[in-house]
Amino acid sequence: MPALQHYAIHGVQLEKGIEEHKEMWLGVLAAAAQTGGAFIRWLVGEPNYSERFREAFFKKAAAIAQFRLAVIAPVIHGLYPDASRNAYYERITGNPFTLPDGSVVRYSPGTISKWVAQYQNGGIEALMPRERAAKGGKPGMFDAIQNQIFHLYKEKRQPLLLAVDEAQYLSTAILNDIKMLMNYRYDSVNCFTLILCGEPYLNNTLRKPVHEALRQRITVHYTFSGLSDAEVADYVRHKLVCAGGAETIIDPAALSALHSHSQGNPRVVDNLMSDALLLGAQMDKKAIDPDTILAAVSGRNLV
Repeated sequence: MPALQHYAIHGVQLEKGIEEHKEMWLGVLAAAAQTGGAFIRWLVGEPNYSERFREAFFKKAAAIAQFRLAVIAPVIHGLYPDASRNAYYERITGNPFTLPDGSVVRYSPGTISKWVAQYQNGGIEALMPRERAAKGGKPGMFDAIQNQIFHLYKEKRQPLLLAVDEAQYLSTAILNDIKMLMNYRYDSVNCFTLILCGEPYLNNTLRKPVHEALRQRITVHYTFSGLSDAEVADYVRHKLVCAGGAETIIDPAALSALHSHSQGNPRVVDNLMSDALLLGAQMDKKAIDPDTILAAVSGRNLV
C-alpha cells in the first residue's frame, strides 16, 4: 500500500525527533488499514466514482483522510509514547502540519481529538472532508454545529449553555432554526442548555402552534412580574449605600411612589432614580420626596 506508507512516513516527519519510530508507524497504518481496507480499495479502484463526484476533489479528500489517519493512528492503537492522549495532542500540535498538497496549517488539540472520534464512529471514510457543496446551506451548518456541540459534551465534558437575550424579537425562522439545533440526540443526553430571555410577550410567541415543538423542549418557565414595594425599597437603598450615599436621602413615601410608577421594573427604577437625584440636586433638596419622583416621571412621559 504505497499511498498509506507515504503518509505514514509523512506522519513520522510531523513527529519531530522520532524518525526512529518509522517502522512502528508503518505497522500501525497497516493495522488501521485492515478496518478501512475495503473502503480504500474501493476508493482507488472504483471506475464510476467520478460520475458522482469530481475526481480531483475525491483524490484530494482521500489523501487528506490518509494524512489524518497517520496523525491519529498512535491514539487509535494505543501506541503513543506520551503519558496521555491529551499530552499527545498537545505535543503534536506544537508545530505546524504540512498537508499532502504542500500547504502548511496549524491544528488545535481539539481538532485531533475530533478526528479520533470521527474515525471511531465511521472509519477512514469519516476522516474525508466533504465537498464544499455538501458543507453549504443550513443542513451542513446544522450538522457542523450539532457535531461540535456533541464533541464538546463527549470529549471535553463541556455542555453548551446558549443564552439569548431580547428573545421576543426572534423571528419564526430563527426560532425554527433553534428547534432544529436541539433536535439531535438531546432527548437522551443533556449536552445543550438553551435559555430564552425576553419581554412577557415572548410567552405569546412560544404559544403559537408553529412553535409547539420548541415549547415542549422548554422544561422551566419563569415570568418576572416585577419587584414588590418592599423589594424596590431594599433595591434602591442598597444601590445608594454601594454608591457611598445614605439611605435617608430618599423618603419612604418616595420609594412607594417609585414602585407605583415603575411597576417594579428594575430598569425603570434605575432611570427614574437617576433623574430624581439630578432634579433633587438642582432643586437643592435634602431628600428625594414624592414630588421629585413625580417630576422625574413627567420628564420621561410615564404619567
